[in-house]
Parts: sequence; C-alpha cells; structure tokens
Amino acid sequence: MVRILKIIEVRTFFNGTAIPAILIVLGSNVFVSFGIILKVTLMKKTVHFFVAALFLSAGALKAQTDFKIKGAEAAPKISSRVATNGFKTEALWDIQANYNITAATGGNVGMAGVIFVNNQYWVSEWASDTVVRFSATGTLVDKFVIAGLSGIRSFTTDGTIVYASNNTNQIYRINPTTRQLSNPSTIAAGSSFPVRFCTYDITLNSGGGGFWVGNFNTDLQSLSMSGSLLSTISAATFNVGGAYGAAMSQSQALGSYIWLYAQQGANNCELVQLQMPSGTPTGVTRDVYTDISGPNSLSSGLAGGVFVTDAIVAGKRSIVTVTQGTPNNVLAVHELSNTPVGIPENSKGSVGVYPNPVRELLTISWDGKVVNTTYELLDLTGKIVKNGDLAGSETKLNVSEMPVGIYMLRIMQSGKMLAAQKIQKLQ
Repeated sequence: MVRILKIIEVRTFFNGTAIPAILIVLGSNVFVSFGIILKVTLMKKTVHFFVAALFLSAGALKAQTDFKIKGAEAAPKISSRVATNGFKTEALWDIQANYNITAATGGNVGMAGVIFVNNQYWVSEWASDTVVRFSATGTLVDKFVIAGLSGIRSFTTDGTIVYASNNTNQIYRINPTTRQLSNPSTIAAGSSFPVRFCTYDITLNSGGGGFWVGNFNTDLQSLSMSGSLLSTISAATFNVGGAYGAAMSQSQALGSYIWLYAQQGANNCELVQLQMPSGTPTGVTRDVYTDISGPNSLSSGLAGGVFVTDAIVAGKRSIVTVTQGTPNNVLAVHELSNTPVGIPENSKGSVGVYPNPVRELLTISWDGKVVNTTYELLDLTGKIVKNGDLAGSETKLNVSEMPVGIYMLRIMQSGKMLAAQKIQKLQ
C-alpha cells in the first residue's frame, strides 16, 4: 500500500503564467501534479477541485540527466550547472526549419557535426566515416565518404575550404566541390587537447584568420591557420559544461560572438552565447530541446553540432543545430536577430544610443522601467571601462577621456542582459 506523507499546493510557472500544482511526497520521491483548480459553489459552500494533467517524479527528472541515447555521444559527467533562460524577440529564436533527419535517412542516428554549404546541409555520423547530405528543405540527397577521414564531430569554413575536426589533434581540409580532402589535407593542431569542435574566426592572428577549438569541458583555445597556439580562455571564464559544438557569429556592427551547443541545462541541449575575444557569457541562452521535442516526438536529447550562416534565408542570419535525440536526431534552424540579444517579452522598453560614433557625450535613452537597470561599457578585451545605473529616461556618459576605438555597450536588468550596441569612440 502506498502511503502519502505530504501534499503541498504550490504554483508553477509556464512562460510567465502561474499554473496550479500539487507536490505529493511519497518517502524520498516527490511527484508534481500540474493542472487546473475549479471553484464550484454548492449549497453556499465553495469547493475547490484540482484537475490533474500530468505527473512527473523527481526520480524521472533525475533519469533525464542520466539517460543513454542510442547512437549519441555524451560528455563526461561534470558538476551540475544551472541554465539561464534565453531572451526572446520577434526575430531571435524564430524557428526557420525543423527536420527529423532520422526519418529522412530511414533510421540513421548518431549524427552530430553540421554545416550548410553549396545550398545543402552536410551532417556527419560521429562514429563512422559517413557524411549525409540534405537539401535546403531537409530531404535526403545522398551519403558520401571522405577518404582518409572518419568520426567527424564538427565542421566550419572560411568561405573557400571546409574544415572538420574529429576528436584528434588534426584539423582536416575538405574541398567543398569534390567533397574530398584538399592538399594539404590536414593542419596539426597545437591545442593542449584533441579537437572536438572548431570554428573559424577571420579576426584571429591580426586578421590572418584561425580557429577557436575545444573539447567538452576544456578551455577555449585559438589556433592560427597553420595550427600554432595563439591564446587560451580558461574554462572558468565561461563555465559551460559538455560543449559539443561551437559556431562563430560576426558582424561589423556588433563584433564577435561564439555560440556553444552544450550538453547542459534542463534538457542537455543548451545554446550559450559568449562575447569574443574575452569569452565572457552574455547571459543569452536557448534550450533547443523545448522547441523541437514536441514536433519530433523526442523523449530526451543531447547537444551535437552547430553552425551559423547567412545563406539559408535571404537577409537573415541563422543558427543550425543537430540534436542527438531519442528516438530521432533533429536538424533545427533558428533565426538570430540583428542584435546579439533582445528585449525580454515582458519588458516594455526600448533603447536608444546617440550620437554614434561619439566624441564626448553619449546619451542612452530608455523608455522602460529603470528599476535594477544598469549599463556597462566594455572594450574589445571584455574589460568594463564604465558602468552605472540608468537614471530615468536618459543617461548621459562622458566618454571624452576614453581612448579612440570600438566598445560594446550593454544594458542589464537584475543582472541579465537586455540589449547591446557597438559604440565607436572618435578623437
């Protein structure tokens, strides 16, 4: 016989809406029942009925972090990290495409690395030498093998050559037309670990280009195009666990960011944005699993590869992810907004910054609530050179003594970023 020790009425929140729930304590197990409360008046007495919709147990929640997905490659166990909620705007995180690539291939799993090249998606199978091609609409084109290369975990490109990493100390050079290794075929990676993911950065090595590389829980290291080690960002700087893929997103207006697709967070499918070259988190994240689990009937997922491109939807930037899900692997395409972050949906404010470029006095106009709203002005190394509270609808900053250069202005509310803007300081 089951003995109920305690029943506690609580309220949970879904997308900002309070939902009644009951916690049922059975020994060491805690069950959460979500539903609605009905109020009925009978003979002048008000009776509340709780209509349950779903039961989840703490044991089931724990199992979600301990599962083994068929064909998937999981990161080693690390200390637990709490995910932050990503911000949404009309553009940021709009789903541009969502493909069940296990169904499209007739049952393939273990797919991870991804790139969009020649108007097609390439998706690698991490435990074999197979690369699968899909059309721009997600239909299977074919499968091919690159002679001398197997176990690809990630792809990147400099616009001419496709580069691949396979958890070794080599980065492979691929001709995107022949789909075979170029000459020379490899770059010896000078990183202190085997390279699981790599992403091309044109700004590295004084404009000579290079790669940011990593492997699950390691530091981020930058390499030249010949593979020599340029710099290291400590893992403690960004505090992301189980990073499987990485993708650079750059613009002249906003600067450089890296997106890590990591096996962390509530569903082990979290995109995390880092400001480069400092590697500091911007506070912008996204749980991809919540967008793709329903349409693809997933019971669990693990982050795989990621790629950023402007070539899928005209005039828009897209971030492409592959999720190693159960029972299906999923390729998803989200829109990235024109700014690195957005205003939360529940914030009725907008930011104006002028003049820009600026010589002496920079004005920040803000028509939202200024409670716990602050600003930070950072240089390109990520160092905060000015910060403070927003003062009403307008805040004026004297930047006349600041050196000439490019800076990033960030607007924060209760410690979370609301907006960012590149600032050019003139003489």
